[in-house]
Amino acid sequence: MGYYIVPDITDEAVVCQKPCQHTDCAANRKEWTDAKCCDCGKPLKAGMAFYFKQVQPEILHQCVECAFKE
Repeated sequence: MGYYIVPDITDEAVVCQKPCQHTDCAANRKEWTDAKCCDCGKPLKAGMAFYFKQVQPEILHQCVECAFKE
């Protein structure tokens, strides 16, 4: 099972730091600004490994610790 890394949305290479019209910038800000593990509520910060527990109908992120409890 492969994990993903939380992107650093404070990095200009990932998300524009000034107002823009890019849909990917808006989506990344929305998804990662206050992201938390859906099981334990632990904040997911830039550089942390995580798993997608669910992507439909909404995206649910899961920290590595909770993923291996199942």
